[in-house]
Amino acid sequence: MGTTTFYLVSGFAMLLSAGVMAYEYRSSADKAFSGLSGLPFNVAVLLLAALGLTLLGSVGVGGNLVPIKAQAGDRIHEPLTYRPGFMTFNHRIVPGAS
Repeated sequence: MGTTTFYLVSGFAMLLSAGVMAYEYRSSADKAFSGLSGLPFNVAVLLLAALGLTLLGSVGVGGNLVPIKAQAGDRIHEPLTYRPGFMTFNHRIVPGAS
């Protein structure tokens, strides 16, 4: 198992555990008193660490970037005087002709 996969799996596991901790904190806080806002410091730190590991793992899984090679010489360019013969302009609405 590579390091990027390890970062990704551990980041998702930490996100899951932080979500469970936040749910338990909210459910116990609702029973005790309702004047709370935000999450405890340890849950916030766990969320930030999990976010960092997950981002690091997902960037590492992407692989190397390959440069795009434009092959303009292989294209077929039509002449500048190309005018199709099937264009008609009889479909325009004449104002006041209804």
